[in-house]
Amino acid sequence: MPGGDGVDVLRKVSPENPSLLVVVLTVQAGVDTVVEVMRAGALDYIVKPVSFDRLEVSINNALKLATLTGEVSRLARRAANIMDREDLVAESPAMRRTLELAQRAAASNIPILIEGNSGVGKEVVAHVIQGSGARAGKPFVVVNCGEIPDNLVESILFGYEKGSFTGATERRAGKFLEANGGTLFLDEIGELKPEVQVKLLRVLQSGEIDPVGTGKPQKVDVRVISATNQELAVLVSEGRFREDLYYRLNVFPIVVPTLRDRREDIRPLAERFLRTYSATEGKPIRGIAPRG
Repeated sequence: MPGGDGVDVLRKVSPENPSLLVVVLTVQAGVDTVVEVMRAGALDYIVKPVSFDRLEVSINNALKLATLTGEVSRLARRAANIMDREDLVAESPAMRRTLELAQRAAASNIPILIEGNSGVGKEVVAHVIQGSGARAGKPFVVVNCGEIPDNLVESILFGYEKGSFTGATERRAGKFLEANGGTLFLDEIGELKPEVQVKLLRVLQSGEIDPVGTGKPQKVDVRVISATNQELAVLVSEGRFREDLYYRLNVFPIVVPTLRDRREDIRPLAERFLRTYSATEGKPIRGIAPRG
């Protein structure tokens, strides 16, 4: 290498590509050389002549680390509420259209209704909307409306004052206040009882909540993203969901397709899960066999 050696290259490459994993081959086995190589950013070093078994172990370790690093990075972005469309597998036209709508929705602050079967990734799409817009990095609070006991829905959503009801031994901020400045994700919105639907409609119209036991409205700055695996329009026609709330929530509808409607994503999804499982469990799984 005219004008330098491998360590010089490594010193230039590592700062510009910190995620790049480098294995160094060297003829020098001295401790000083090893220390120099590792300080320059190498993941591993191998002394020549090369043992193919040693080389295979080193490369496999690098691939496992790359997979784990990518997964940790994705989870960190999700925890920090800064996920974007690159975090999702979307090779199918159907999923690309969904993410294009999500990108458009992220540019505004209007309510969004995400529809789709259970397990298709509605919450993940909501995370992408949050992480792609002005509220990225702000609170992202999830409420599963179908899992809250009927007598606690109002206090959980809007909060309550100490002594406002039996068992209220201290003041609690509700989910709207927890999400202030960020996003409130209301999953299974179709499960809300009619009396809570009225109060939710009032919050969406006024931007104010009434914590239980206060009698004093509080201003909140919350973007509401709702999700359902039911057809809300059918619930409206059956009188089980308020029509005015439906139109307030359904300003920007997004449908997340099922896997049968995005078959092009099945293999890359399976490969992602396989790589993560292989790396985390230490299982030497090379890939997925073609259909027999």
